[in-house]
Amino acid sequence: TAQGKGSAASETEPLGASLHELNSIWTDQQGKPFHWPDIKGHVVIVSMIYSSCEYTCPLTINEIQRIIHGLPKDLQAKVQVLLFSFDPERDTVKHLAAYSDTRKVDKSWRLLTGSSDDVRELAAVLGFRYKKLESGEFVHSRFLTLLNEKGQITPQPAAGAQAQDNLIEALRGLLVKTSPSRS
Repeated sequence: TAQGKGSAASETEPLGASLHELNSIWTDQQGKPFHWPDIKGHVVIVSMIYSSCEYTCPLTINEIQRIIHGLPKDLQAKVQVLLFSFDPERDTVKHLAAYSDTRKVDKSWRLLTGSSDDVRELAAVLGFRYKKLESGEFVHSRFLTLLNEKGQITPQPAAGAQAQDNLIEALRGLLVKTSPSRS
């Protein structure tokens, strides 16, 4: 699949239908609703997390922060970041707001919670795997997904030592492509 595991698709060919077509409704850490068509025309980093994770989810957030800071200043503000919780029982709007403050995420990032059905749908679309353990914690995948301005998943470079640099370059390419041309 495309999410950090290599892809047979070309470097620029999007993979499949648009996430803009999903009908799920999510709520962000400020209590504002999110619908997939809200991001039309934007380049987006998507990941799935849960806020009580002590290991991989904080690493995911740190990685996104490093990627954003690796972009030229004029492109940083053009990237939208959506972090979807796969633990809707614990990750309430209030809890996600506190987590956002604790993790010092950029105010433009949206941490989202939704129904269990919407979580399962998004996980299936992204190829994200998770399983709740008896302890209440989860074992889960860890990867970032880039969406082009049409909401399509873009091919991701394989993980490895150069993964972060490759993601920065992929983002830069998408952002330059979607920016109005300067004549």
